[in-house]
Amino acid sequence: MISKSATLLYAAKKEGIIKSNAHFWREYSSAEKLKNISLDLGKYAREIQNSGINLICSLDKDFPPLPLPCRKSDKPFLLAYRGDISLLNDRARNFAVVGSLTPTEKILHREKATVAELTEHGYHIVSGLATGCDTAAHVQCLACGGKTIAVLPSTLSNIYPKENTRLAERIVENGGLVLTEYVTETVMRYDRI
Repeated sequence: MISKSATLLYAAKKEGIIKSNAHFWREYSSAEKLKNISLDLGKYAREIQNSGINLICSLDKDFPPLPLPCRKSDKPFLLAYRGDISLLNDRARNFAVVGSLTPTEKILHREKATVAELTEHGYHIVSGLATGCDTAAHVQCLACGGKTIAVLPSTLSNIYPKENTRLAERIVENGGLVLTEYVTETVMRYDRI
């Protein structure tokens, strides 16, 4: 169930009322401040439901903890996701794997062995779904029966890179998580400038 606050923030972002993470944290970071936004939430609730995505916002009690060194102005306030959002709650079990877009066979061999060992010890692999090392990490984790988390540089409706769309589906099907702070496609709204 998507909260009223998450639906409102989605609508405000889509309408260009909230322009950036910094703008949200400065102007709308509490339930009290959100009372000043008046939008037809029914329309947006149907849109979210039809899209098949889930939303969670910083005002929801289950919003995942974010890295401590993250500047407040950079912190996302709204996340779109598919899969098990609770995987983000135990940061001690999440292991980030990043690397080259064009790794050598030697690097891929070493990475697969490392991911297999981490997965055997109950770690969840977190990566970006990019080609190369990110893809190899997700695929190896799934092959070992583990859960993996893909953090996207795009919306859920426009997976990037396109060739990893099926991989994103497999991650969710196997109990993992695919998430992004890019909730809506960026559209320039000239009427709001």
